[in-house]
This record gives sequence, C-alpha cells and structure tokens, in this order.
Amino acid sequence: MHSRAPIAIVTAGVLMAGCASTRSTELPRTTNEQLLMSKAVDDATAQIKPTVASDSVMFVDDTDFTDFKAESDRQYAINDRLLECTYQLPPERRDADTIAAIRSGALSIHRQDKLWFGIPHVTLPVPLAGPLTTPGLDLFRTVEQTDVAKFGLSCYDPER
Repeated sequence: MHSRAPIAIVTAGVLMAGCASTRSTELPRTTNEQLLMSKAVDDATAQIKPTVASDSVMFVDDTDFTDFKAESDRQYAINDRLLECTYQLPPERRDADTIAAIRSGALSIHRQDKLWFGIPHVTLPVPLAGPLTTPGLDLFRTVEQTDVAKFGLSCYDPER
C-alpha cells in the first residue's frame, strides 16, 4: 500500500497541473496590438508621396477617416507622414492653400489561432443559466497576428 502512495501523488499532480495566462490592460488595445497598428500605419504612410510643394500650408480633411479605436491613433496616422514632409498643418480649413483629403481603405489586425494538437474548448447551452464553456487542452497551438493598413490621400487646391 505504501508503494502506491507516491505513484498516486505524482499521478494526481500531473492530472491537476496546468498552465494559465491572464491578460490585463487599461487601454483599448494591448501593447503588441498598438505596435502592430503603428507599424502598419508607418508602412502605409511611407508610400504616400504628395506632389505638393513641401512648404505648403495643408489642411487635412479627415471626415472619411474613422476606422480607429483611439483618437491618438487617428492623429498619429494623419499627421505622421505629412509632418515628415515638412507641411504646415493649420487647425482651420480657411488657413490652408492645399486640402489633403485622407481616407482609410483598411485598418485592422488579422488574428489566426490554430489548435494543432489538443482538445478545443466547447460551449454548451445550459437552460436558464446561459452558455457554459468547458476548458480546452492545448498541447500545441499557434497564434499569428498580422497588421493591415491602407490609406488614400488626395490633395487639391481649395479655390478650385
């Protein structure tokens, strides 16, 4: 009987062992998501090459540019490339000699989660209590996140 006790303890320990992780953040997106988005914005805006003189006073019309969770992300995307090109960006349309209409074609993070080996979690309906999700057993899982950003910019003279 004493020889089975250590085996039983080890077996119980193996069966009860597990891994867990907790994600906690105060922002709308995690740090990794923010870095993915800002890299996507940098890559997309690097391709914007306005043919307007670099000393122009340019007002950015952003009425069609609304795919952002946070206002700071939106301002980063709008101003990053244009300020780099040394344009002056006044707050009022009437103060500009060029209007830059910016629009978003795509702005997202694509997440692909693959369970290669293990038992997926299962959601079961429970009458009068709502859904119950059973835990999964991931022996091998991969998660890939890819950033996507596409912007358009049209510059025109406000007098025309």
